[in-house]
Amino acid sequence: MDQKNTYKLTTEKISEFLNFLSKKENKTKILLVTTGGGGQALSWILSQPGASNYLLDAKIPYSKQASREILSASDSKELSYCSEAVAIKMAKFAYQRALKLYSLEKKSLTCLGTTKIIGVGACASLVSQKEKKGDHRGFVSICCDDNFLTFSLELNKRRKIRRTRQEEDKIFSLLILHAIGEKVNYPSKINLIEEHLEINKNIKFSDKLERKIEKHFTLEENLQRLSNGDIKTLLILGKKGAEAKIESYQTLEDFNLPPALKSLIFPGSFNPKHKGHHLLAQKAQQEYVQKEGLPHYPDIFFELCLSNADKKEDLSLEETKKRIDQILHDSFQNDQIPKGVLVTRAPLFIEKARLYPSAAFILGVDTLKRLVEPHFYQKSKDDKASMFDIMTILKEFHQHKCRLIVGGRVDNESKIFQQASDLVEKTTTSFSEKETVSSLLAKLIIPLSESNFRMDISSTEIRKKFLQQKKKI
Repeated sequence: MDQKNTYKLTTEKISEFLNFLSKKENKTKILLVTTGGGGQALSWILSQPGASNYLLDAKIPYSKQASREILSASDSKELSYCSEAVAIKMAKFAYQRALKLYSLEKKSLTCLGTTKIIGVGACASLVSQKEKKGDHRGFVSICCDDNFLTFSLELNKRRKIRRTRQEEDKIFSLLILHAIGEKVNYPSKINLIEEHLEINKNIKFSDKLERKIEKHFTLEENLQRLSNGDIKTLLILGKKGAEAKIESYQTLEDFNLPPALKSLIFPGSFNPKHKGHHLLAQKAQQEYVQKEGLPHYPDIFFELCLSNADKKEDLSLEETKKRIDQILHDSFQNDQIPKGVLVTRAPLFIEKARLYPSAAFILGVDTLKRLVEPHFYQKSKDDKASMFDIMTILKEFHQHKCRLIVGGRVDNESKIFQQASDLVEKTTTSFSEKETVSSLLAKLIIPLSESNFRMDISSTEIRKKFLQQKKKI
């Protein structure tokens, strides 16, 4: 086939592929970051109608300084700007940014469980004005929710008829489309790449193309990494399958909840999760929307913490996984909230506020007491937490623009139903600078009235009854 016919075939195949991507039923969203080459891929995408159905954003960080803004400062010094490691890091950056952009567009993170999000990172070193000593090469990495798919391309620069810059860039751009095609299960049998390459393993100098898949960490592996302190947070979303059951989990490590989403976070042990949790979450969401004047109902996430401020032993990874399964499976089957679980090692509420600025935390009045109890701020047994420490904590809450939505609860000792307002009044008589403490606390709190929420049920009581029944058996 002559070059003219090959070009025509390629053009038709590109058009067919992009038409496939643009179909809304494919539910694919892509963010592309490429440097050193691949410009034609973006040109093809933008020159064909329907790109807005799948393309979220594209970045071309061509200068070294622009690349440094995507790579960390330490990485930019250590890594070659055209390497597999850089392509993978750019793909991860693209994936995280795509998650943020799409969740902001949909005003929810739970949409990520039904849409394929793809981050593409590409870097190349192709024909330039000066003769290059090194190889003409490129790397394309695709970051999706289950793995990294990476291609490494080496173009033979010793051909009798050397390729032009435009020809090399075309091949690299085709590789970008080919890599995306694999991740979206493109059904075409004609390869967009190999018909343009001269691969011959029997000779020293020829084009080379390698493909590699690296699995992401499993949920169990990520929980272990969190326990070891390698990562700070996990966001776990369920993907709905047949009959409203969880098909799989999407695990996002160290993903920052976009502050603009005003997410609601419900910390707890959920041992076990019961209808009181769901009702409190639902009422808190309704009250928050009304008080803040929000145009949408924000996401609610239950938060499990591996460490506990009251207990020495961490929650076991096996038990954590069990509770995640229970929370998400029950929620999907009964169409309840939440659709996602956060897992952290942040036992104190101020630590949670640092992780999730602009979030609103859902809690009971018994948990609110811990926020103003001095012993939780002691650095050692001999240390006496001062009024200043608690004031500092409350002020930092305000700086992070966090709120506390508080439901009432029956006190275990007095058997009296207590509300957030009762605690604020009690706090004013507990400290010398009472007006300052009470005013800061009152600004943080969105109280739920007894008429709005009251359910005299607790996980502790459920566990006690279960043990009593077990003994009788």
